[in-house]
Amino acid sequence: MSDDVYSLCSGFSEKKLKSLPLGVVNISDVKKQLKNNRQSLIDDKKKKGEWITVLIAGRFQKIKNQLFSCEVLRVIYQLYPNVFYKVIFCGKPLEGNLDDIEYYKQVVEKAKKHSTANLHFEFRGFVDNMSMEYLKSDICFIPSEYESFSLVA
Repeated sequence: MSDDVYSLCSGFSEKKLKSLPLGVVNISDVKKQLKNNRQSLIDDKKKKGEWITVLIAGRFQKIKNQLFSCEVLRVIYQLYPNVFYKVIFCGKPLEGNLDDIEYYKQVVEKAKKHSTANLHFEFRGFVDNMSMEYLKSDICFIPSEYESFSLVA
């Protein structure tokens, strides 16, 4: 997350707002960041036996990087396996765009491959009222390669 975007989010408490710096593009970097910034959310949910709900919203296309998000959530699950994770994808590929449709299929396959009893992926398609999705989520993950602050944020 860039400094300007971080300052826009300054109204959130430190407990609620965590970010990986721009340029984190491989799984080993993600592991280092997670170990350095272990979030109390994981500890709280683990103690209560509750699901951590991760929202990933946006149209399915490569620059939105949903495929990478499946890998990141798999790594988080491996680091903290005794926690329940529900990953919710809201959005769909652009109708008629074969590249986007193929990318969506790849994301679905990757999610199926990584699914476990404690790591669950849901694909909800287009959602009219995203406000409720944001309110129900513990984490909003924006893995875009291109946008520093996407429309979904």
